Amino acid sequence: MSVEITEIETHLACCTAEILAFPQACLRRECRRANRCLHVDVDTGAPACLINFGPEYPESFTLIYLIALAARADLGRQGMMFASPSAIERELQDACVEVARNALQEEDAKRWMAAYRARENLPPPSRP
Repeated sequence: MSVEITEIETHLACCTAEILAFPQACLRRECRRANRCLHVDVDTGAPACLINFGPEYPESFTLIYLIALAARADLGRQGMMFASPSAIERELQDACVEVARNALQEEDAKRWMAAYRARENLPPPSRP
Protein backbone atom coordinates (compact mmCIF):
# COMPACT_ATOMS: atom_id res chain seq x y z
CA MET A 1 0.00 0.00 0.00
CA SER A 2 1.38 3.41 -0.91
CA VAL A 3 -0.16 5.22 2.08
CA GLU A 4 1.87 5.17 5.27
CA ILE A 5 1.07 6.14 8.84
CA THR A 6 3.55 8.80 9.91
CA GLU A 7 2.27 9.53 13.40
CA ILE A 8 0.05 7.12 15.28
CA GLU A 9 -2.67 7.88 17.81
CA THR A 10 -2.39 5.19 20.46
CA HIS A 11 -6.03 4.73 21.49
CA LEU A 12 -7.32 4.62 17.91
CA ALA A 13 -4.50 2.23 16.94
CA CYS A 14 -5.38 -0.09 19.81
CA CYS A 15 -9.07 -0.08 18.81
CA THR A 16 -8.03 -0.86 15.22
CA ALA A 17 -5.84 -3.77 16.32
CA GLU A 18 -8.65 -5.10 18.51
CA ILE A 19 -11.22 -5.16 15.68
CA LEU A 20 -8.69 -7.17 13.64
CA ALA A 21 -8.21 -9.60 16.57
CA PHE A 22 -4.48 -8.85 16.80
CA PRO A 23 -4.44 -9.19 20.62
CA GLN A 24 -5.21 -12.89 20.18
CA ALA A 25 -1.82 -13.32 18.50
CA CYS A 26 0.07 -10.89 20.72
CA LEU A 27 3.25 -12.10 22.35
CA ARG A 28 2.07 -10.63 25.66
CA ARG A 29 -0.07 -12.92 27.75
CA GLU A 30 -2.10 -10.09 29.32
CA CYS A 31 -3.26 -8.89 25.90
CA ARG A 32 -4.26 -12.39 24.78
CA ARG A 33 -6.22 -13.04 27.97
CA ALA A 34 -8.00 -9.69 27.94
CA ASN A 35 -8.44 -9.76 24.14
CA ARG A 36 -7.43 -6.09 24.25
CA CYS A 37 -4.27 -4.14 23.54
CA LEU A 38 -2.83 -3.46 26.97
CA HIS A 39 0.77 -2.74 25.94
CA VAL A 40 2.05 -0.17 23.47
CA ASP A 41 5.46 0.68 22.07
CA VAL A 42 6.55 3.77 24.01
CA ASP A 43 8.51 5.13 21.04
CA THR A 44 5.79 4.90 18.39
CA GLY A 45 2.55 4.60 20.37
CA ALA A 46 1.62 1.53 18.32
CA PRO A 47 0.06 -1.54 19.95
CA ALA A 48 2.69 -4.08 21.01
CA CYS A 49 1.05 -6.83 18.92
CA LEU A 50 2.12 -5.03 15.73
CA ILE A 51 5.69 -6.14 16.42
CA ASN A 52 4.61 -9.56 15.11
CA PHE A 53 4.42 -8.01 11.64
CA GLY A 54 7.86 -6.39 11.56
CA PRO A 55 8.53 -2.74 10.75
CA GLU A 56 5.71 -2.47 8.20
CA TYR A 57 2.13 -2.35 9.46
CA PRO A 58 -0.21 -4.85 7.80
CA GLU A 59 -2.22 -3.34 4.96
CA SER A 60 -5.50 -4.17 6.70
CA PHE A 61 -4.41 -2.30 9.84
CA THR A 62 -3.27 0.75 7.86
CA LEU A 63 -6.47 0.89 5.80
CA ILE A 64 -8.85 0.57 8.74
CA TYR A 65 -6.81 2.94 10.92
CA LEU A 66 -6.77 5.70 8.29
CA ILE A 67 -10.48 5.40 7.42
CA ALA A 68 -11.39 5.30 11.13
CA LEU A 69 -9.28 8.41 11.70
CA ALA A 70 -11.16 10.20 8.92
CA ALA A 71 -14.55 8.92 10.13
CA ARG A 72 -13.91 10.10 13.67
CA ALA A 73 -12.96 13.55 12.41
CA ASP A 74 -15.57 13.98 9.67
CA LEU A 75 -18.64 11.79 10.31
CA GLY A 76 -21.71 13.98 9.92
CA ARG A 77 -19.80 17.00 8.66
CA GLN A 78 -20.80 18.25 5.22
CA GLY A 79 -22.76 15.09 4.51
CA MET A 80 -19.87 12.68 5.16
CA MET A 81 -21.61 9.52 6.36
CA PHE A 82 -19.13 6.81 5.32
CA ALA A 83 -22.04 4.78 3.95
CA SER A 84 -21.21 3.56 0.46
CA PRO A 85 -23.98 1.98 -1.64
CA SER A 86 -21.55 -0.85 -2.47
CA ALA A 87 -21.90 -3.79 -0.05
CA ILE A 88 -18.16 -4.53 0.04
CA GLU A 89 -17.15 -0.94 0.68
CA ARG A 90 -19.94 -0.51 3.22
CA GLU A 91 -18.73 -3.49 5.25
CA LEU A 92 -15.27 -1.95 5.49
CA GLN A 93 -16.75 1.44 6.36
CA ASP A 94 -18.96 -0.12 9.05
CA ALA A 95 -15.88 -1.63 10.70
CA CYS A 96 -14.02 1.68 10.50
CA VAL A 97 -16.94 3.62 11.98
CA GLU A 98 -17.08 1.15 14.89
CA VAL A 99 -13.36 1.65 15.51
CA ALA A 100 -13.88 5.41 15.43
CA ARG A 101 -16.82 5.15 17.84
CA ASN A 102 -14.74 3.14 20.29
CA ALA A 103 -11.96 5.76 20.14
CA LEU A 104 -14.23 8.79 20.32
CA GLN A 105 -12.98 11.88 22.13
CA GLU A 106 -15.37 13.55 24.57
CA GLU A 107 -15.46 16.95 22.86
CA ASP A 108 -16.86 15.42 19.65
CA ALA A 109 -19.21 12.91 21.27
CA LYS A 110 -22.54 14.76 20.94
CA ARG A 111 -22.14 15.73 17.26
CA TRP A 112 -20.60 12.41 16.37
CA MET A 113 -23.22 10.22 18.03
CA ALA A 114 -26.03 12.21 16.34
CA ALA A 115 -24.40 11.50 12.97
CA TYR A 116 -23.85 7.86 13.98
CA ARG A 117 -27.58 7.42 14.73
CA ALA A 118 -28.49 9.13 11.44
CA ARG A 119 -26.11 6.78 9.62
CA GLU A 120 -27.96 3.76 11.03
CA ASN A 121 -31.15 4.97 9.32
CA LEU A 122 -29.59 5.10 5.84
CA PRO A 123 -30.70 2.48 3.31
CA PRO A 124 -28.70 -0.75 3.25
CA PRO A 125 -26.09 -1.22 0.54
CA SER A 126 -26.99 -2.95 -2.70
CA ARG A 127 -25.90 -6.55 -3.08
CA PRO A 128 -23.89 -7.49 -6.19
